[in-house]
Amino acid sequence: MGPVTRTRRAWRASAELREDVLLQLRDRERDASLAPLVLDGRPVPVLQPGDVGAVADALGWPEALLHLGLALFQGFPFDTVGIREHVAEVRRLLVAARVGADLEGLIVDFAVWRLSDPTSGWPGRSPDVTALVGRVALALLDGAGDALFPEILATRGRPRARDLAPEGLEALHADHGALDLAAAAIRCRTDPAAASGLAVVHPDRTGLPYLPPDDALLHAARDQLLLQVGRASP
Repeated sequence: MGPVTRTRRAWRASAELREDVLLQLRDRERDASLAPLVLDGRPVPVLQPGDVGAVADALGWPEALLHLGLALFQGFPFDTVGIREHVAEVRRLLVAARVGADLEGLIVDFAVWRLSDPTSGWPGRSPDVTALVGRVALALLDGAGDALFPEILATRGRPRARDLAPEGLEALHADHGALDLAAAAIRCRTDPAAASGLAVVHPDRTGLPYLPPDDALLHAARDQLLLQVGRASP
């Protein structure tokens, strides 16, 4: 099965739609409300878990890219402050797109960055894993990658002698995280929801019970996506 390809233009190439959405989001932020936006006379759950495909259609975003964006920019809307921060972050994501921008292909650009950037990405730790992840990145740029999926799964499930040492656990987690990202990058070509897996930004050590996630990587991933969306031309 080939990749999901549906040509879209941000904001459906409508400046009026953009202004309407941003105005409604400002109202939701002011009122600390997660109520659906009303677009074309229909409720659209931009701020709540729901049908991301319907939201993508309404806003003119590729569905996989919107899954990724919402996963990266979602907040913790459990109280008034959290709701306002959540709405503000979603608005920051959406406003980055210019009217009529072609956002197709950006999911690949982001995935390649995550799989190859040695500072803020997640290319793995072991030479065999970094080599495999690098091959996935190159294949994605060529519009391929499916043939590498079985190798990713086999490598992910392979037992490693270092697993029981503390430093081995850290390295193992780095490798597993890179392989999971590579798998998500391939799967989202046919399953847009899988793109949310590219939003996992924890460093190698995260996942071990005594260390928290590194927010710097979250900010780097958000900034990279905003940069790529903002650069997309109509």
